[in-house]
Amino acid sequence: MSEYTSPTIRPLHTACVDCIFSEKDKQKQTGCSFDKIDLYKKKGVDVIEAYDEFNNEFFVINDRVCLHKRTKSWAEDYPKKKWKPTVEEQVKIKYHAMVIFREEASQDWAADLKSSLMSLNDQEVPPCLLTIINRSKIAATSLVEYIHSIPCDNLDWRLQTFLDDELDDRGAIDIVVDSTKNYTTSIFYVIFDSSFEVPSKFSSEIQSYFVENANHAVFAHPRKDGNGMLVNCSFHKKHAGNCFNVNIEDKLIEFEEEEIKEYIKNIEEICPSLKM
Repeated sequence: MSEYTSPTIRPLHTACVDCIFSEKDKQKQTGCSFDKIDLYKKKGVDVIEAYDEFNNEFFVINDRVCLHKRTKSWAEDYPKKKWKPTVEEQVKIKYHAMVIFREEASQDWAADLKSSLMSLNDQEVPPCLLTIINRSKIAATSLVEYIHSIPCDNLDWRLQTFLDDELDDRGAIDIVVDSTKNYTTSIFYVIFDSSFEVPSKFSSEIQSYFVENANHAVFAHPRKDGNGMLVNCSFHKKHAGNCFNVNIEDKLIEFEEEEIKEYIKNIEEICPSLKM
């Protein structure tokens, strides 16, 4: 007879014990009013039953941060009838888009940059922050003036210029992340070239993958042309990004548990519209 082994609650998890959307029979949780427990189980996510010293029985979702979890302190700010609509608005995916600008990347850099920025501006869910990484010799003041002429009112954008030719793009990305860590609550960042027009379905596919279908990813390899690299901000911070000339994806494989490989994707798996 095999010996019983109690389930393990992993460092990354969500406990439903104090969530206002937890459905209960007395002190025992039976489900979720957003149907997330059933969805996680169908996805093969490790959902375990737990209890506390007050005899509350509840679910713990391993390896996931449930975006829908809300507590009583949050609920005090909203009438009950607006709880679910408010959460549905709040869980729209927050991402930091970075556009790497090189004037030599195309013959008409101005038109291409405008097209790239407009494609992000017109997304169903625009980025919560856009950083234009200036790797050109064009003066920052001139570039800012040009960007101001582009009708992209949905974008909260900033320009960061790098003149050090010895600094590679990964190093520049690390500096951008560090510069904006107190400015944005992004879940991940994604990288595009300034000559690339982002497909119109990009943000809706991201929303569907991460929120509606409760999938998980810590890193996504870009397309063959370099567009679409996606990185989870928490894991970037944990491993200090690409510092010491080691790419973040290599650190994930080296220093995380074996299971992390399951959450390293190709961007096309998350966003089919990015297929070449």
